[in-house]
Amino acid sequence: GYTTLRVLAELPEVSAPFTNRYYRQLAAGEGRAYLLDDDRIDVISTAFPAAPRYVATIPAAGTIDLIANDGGLFTLSGNGTVTAYSRAGESYAQKNVSEGFNSQAIAIRTAGNAVWASIGVSCTIQGCVDWKTFVLDPNTLAVTATMQGYVTDVAVSGSRAYALFSFPEQIRVLNIADPLHPAELVTAPAPPLPSSIAVSSGKVFV
Repeated sequence: GYTTLRVLAELPEVSAPFTNRYYRQLAAGEGRAYLLDDDRIDVISTAFPAAPRYVATIPAAGTIDLIANDGGLFTLSGNGTVTAYSRAGESYAQKNVSEGFNSQAIAIRTAGNAVWASIGVSCTIQGCVDWKTFVLDPNTLAVTATMQGYVTDVAVSGSRAYALFSFPEQIRVLNIADPLHPAELVTAPAPPLPSSIAVSSGKVFV
């Protein structure tokens, strides 16, 4: 005859639920990567690129954009609040650049370590009446200059910043020898629907 052997084994219970993070934006500085999902920013050390290491998590509800430089991280919230964080993920400065309830936060960038934060002013469902980009001190977030239009992207080479602006749609070359007070040198019409800008070997690519 035949003997049937049945082995019953209990499956191990899950000790912690498994969750995925779906990051939608990345900012990187010297030895750091900052990964944004819907409500948090994970700070990752990339000092050893083959072995990235978790450093901290920053609550980020309401954050619409972020940018980093070698000194830390800067975020822009939907209500127009700019927040500065150290490389360890600790907040050390905050500034609201909104100009009223009908302002619209747009984007945040850096150039020469200065922080550029763009907003729309007097906005309705038809659009905004005006657009501004504020230059902020990275240490205190004090506003040091204001530029017309909002910044889409910026690339830096030496003491020059090459920036894409909207309203008006322009490519701007700025002297950032004093990064807190950028001085416009050259402007040119931007091509249709520009999204990013780069500079290499003395040439600008849009």
